[in-house]
Formats: sequence, C-alpha cells, structure tokens
Amino acid sequence: MAAGRHECSICKDIFKNPKLIPCHHSFCYKCLDDYVKVNLTNGRFNCPMCRKSVELPIGGVISFPTKCYLDIYSSEKLSCDVCGPKGVACSRCLECEESLCQACCYVHENSKISRHHRISDLGTLEPEMKRKIRQRIFCDQHPEDEIRLTCKDCKALICVLCKAMKHDHHTSETVSDAAAEVKKKIQIKLNECLDKMRRITDSEREAEALDKKINDAEMKEIKAAEDQRLQLIKVIDEEVAKIKDKIKNV
Repeated sequence: MAAGRHECSICKDIFKNPKLIPCHHSFCYKCLDDYVKVNLTNGRFNCPMCRKSVELPIGGVISFPTKCYLDIYSSEKLSCDVCGPKGVACSRCLECEESLCQACCYVHENSKISRHHRISDLGTLEPEMKRKIRQRIFCDQHPEDEIRLTCKDCKALICVLCKAMKHDHHTSETVSDAAAEVKKKIQIKLNECLDKMRRITDSEREAEALDKKINDAEMKEIKAAEDQRLQLIKVIDEEVAKIKDKIKNV
C-alpha cells in the first residue's frame, strides 16, 4: 500500500524531520540515513520509491533539504510549542497563539497568568485559524532546538546551536526572512508572467483586429471587382444589341 501524503514510505509512520531528495520524494531523516548506509554504492543510492539514482551530498543525508511546509489539514502530529517535539499538541491557546500538549494545556489552564485564556481543541478550529498554524521543525543534530535559521553558504536549515558551532563564519538569515525573500522573487516572476500574458493578449487582439481589417478590405475589393464585371457585361450586351439592330436594318 502506498504511503500517505505525510507518511514516510520506509517506516510507514508520520514524518519525523523529513528530508527531501532530488526526485521530490521525502523520508524521515533517520530512515533515509539507515537506508543509505546499506544501499550506498560509489556515492549514489536508488530512491526507495521511484528507484531513481541519487547522489549523496558531501555532508551526507543531513545535507538534503528539510521539508518544512506541512499540511495542517492532514493527520500530521503537531509538536507542542512549549515543551517541544516530546509533546504532541492537542489544543490551541487563542490568546498566546500556541499549540499545547495535554500536560502543558493543564498547566496553562491553571496558571494565574493564563487561566482566563481561551483554549480550543485543534480539531474544532476554524479553517482560517488552522492556516495560521505551522508545524515546527527541529534540528537533526540538536532535537530540542527548533530550526530558525538558514545558512546561505551551505544552503541548509540550521538551529541556533548549529550556527554557533558549525556555521559561525557563514552568512545566515532567519527562515522567515529567507521565506520572505523567496516570496518576493516568486512575486516578481509572477508579475513578469502576468505582464507577458497581458502583452500576448494584446497582440492577439491586434492580430484579430488586423485580420478583420484585411478580410473587410478583401471583401470590399471582391465586391468592386464583381460590380466592374457586371458593368462590363452590361456594356457588352448594349454593344451587341446595337450591332444586331444594324444588321437588321441592313
């Protein structure tokens, strides 16, 4: 049976730190790492799903991009925003805008500061509210730390500890800034495509107008030629009639 949209095809479970390989298939980091260790040949391995040959990056499986964006409408288990990946979120505080596991929800409801906050079950949230919730992605090297940065030099998603330990001298930016930059580039490309589409539409309209003008001119010339033909026939008939009259007179 094929794996679900948010299910690793190797372990048949919900993705955990999913890694995206060049053929656009995703697998849990650990599952893919174990698979590669067994199936790697001359620096390449076949995708477990489509069998396409994939080259292993210099840094290993961890260097493959992390699949950050997950569908909130699926059965994806959300991590608790308070205790991290060890807790599965089941509720949402509408005041703090945090997803909470059962234990953190109990603490939240009984805290003096937050006891009056509105807390809703994740399954009963309005669609608009669901779209605002995102799945938190945690670092493969430091499971307790959420990925918040992207290293421009390595083109990898990293946590704060990774930045301090391995990417200290590299250029980095926050994931939100990187996403905003990508969104900006996409918007520019989209505007360019829309502008080209408008120009194409204008060209099509001009071509249609020119075609109509040519057809009208053609019909006008044909009509003029037909009128001239009829006029010539009339003149010829008149001359023939005159000749017949002369013959009769003779």
